[in-house]
Amino acid sequence: MAAVTMALKSLSEVLEPAAKRRPELAVEIANLFAAFNLYTGDAAKSAAQVEVWGEQLGEFPLFAIRKAYRWAVRVRGRCHRWHPSLRTSGLRKICA
Repeated sequence: MAAVTMALKSLSEVLEPAAKRRPELAVEIANLFAAFNLYTGDAAKSAAQVEVWGEQLGEFPLFAIRKAYRWAVRVRGRCHRWHPSLRTSGLRKICA
């Protein structure tokens, strides 16, 4: 029974919304901005962007955000091979 309780606790921690782990979420968003060279040189503007992105992504689990970030970094530059119907304006920004 203890093993089941531990497994459920671990699962609930993994699936908890990232908003509950705000400092870690801010680091992941900053890493995403750095990977795509989105730093504007203005620290206040960057902090505001991280805050807005944190509000938008806060409902998702942190593991999912990390996985999406890694996927975006891996496929960057390879989007030209995708079918034209998959090249949305949002994906064009990532693939640029």
